[in-house]
Amino acid sequence: MREFEPPQTRRQLPRSILYVISFICLVSSIALLATGLIYISKDSVVWGSTFILVFALIITALLVTPLRIIKMLAITGGLISIPLIVYQYLFIYFGNTEQIKLGLVVSIGFSTLLFGSHLINKDFWYKIFGSILILFASAGILVAAVVFPASELMQFIINFTGCTITFIFGCYLITRQGLFFRFWGVAIIIASVIIVFSSGIYSFTKYIQPIKIEGVAEQEMLNYVNPILDNMWQGYNEKNYDKYSQDFSSDMKEAANLKSMSDINDVLGSYIKRDFISGEKQGNTISANFLYKFSKKDEMSFHFEFIETKGKHYINAMSAQ
Repeated sequence: MREFEPPQTRRQLPRSILYVISFICLVSSIALLATGLIYISKDSVVWGSTFILVFALIITALLVTPLRIIKMLAITGGLISIPLIVYQYLFIYFGNTEQIKLGLVVSIGFSTLLFGSHLINKDFWYKIFGSILILFASAGILVAAVVFPASELMQFIINFTGCTITFIFGCYLITRQGLFFRFWGVAIIIASVIIVFSSGIYSFTKYIQPIKIEGVAEQEMLNYVNPILDNMWQGYNEKNYDKYSQDFSSDMKEAANLKSMSDINDVLGSYIKRDFISGEKQGNTISANFLYKFSKKDEMSFHFEFIETKGKHYINAMSAQ
């Protein structure tokens, strides 16, 4: 008769080593989050987003560890990071009041959604309270998206932030016991990935496509463009380069130095007036065309490009046509 051989158990890492590795990953993720926020504050959105994405992936991995303390710290870090990331994107980089309101509502809404989803796994009264939180959070996000419209890029950032949170929650569900939780965990993860990719493709195609500025948008553009150009040409007539270049971006200041201002003055003479012709928006860049009159030349077309940084507009390029 064949002797019974008990199944061999898999060797696992000692709990102390697992704690050390998890803690190192947690500290590293916090450092990545801080680095990403710093990059975004300096207008380097690509690098900032990359660091934040790696942060989100590490936090997601920590949520499925069997270590309760590490898991709770990861959840806390993830929840705290949500308003910080949204604030940095919407306020520091874009500086639009409506987008700030939208970002705050979305960040609070998704945090409430995550907390409510956690409560429905508990006792009866917790389930009711969690369901109410989920209902209010979902309704608040939908209403905010209609009341506070944002650009295509902003919608993608909001979708990315929200889907990162739901992705983390999906990973949490698949670690629970029972087919019901695991099924919904997989469904949430798949839905999050699909939404991010589809939103990214849509936002990218809209972001790179030039849009003609007309009607109310044209007047809104001229409300901040005209004061910038008035100050610039006043400094030009006064031969005051500091005033002339006050609203230039750093790249523009390198291209349009004091000598170039003097050269333009020698050829065209003093600035007299200008008339707006047309404008376009492409991504974060505004293009505007004007017809100018100078003392030495009656008609001269100028093309300007304006960029928005930290809520302020700068002249990034200028060319005569």
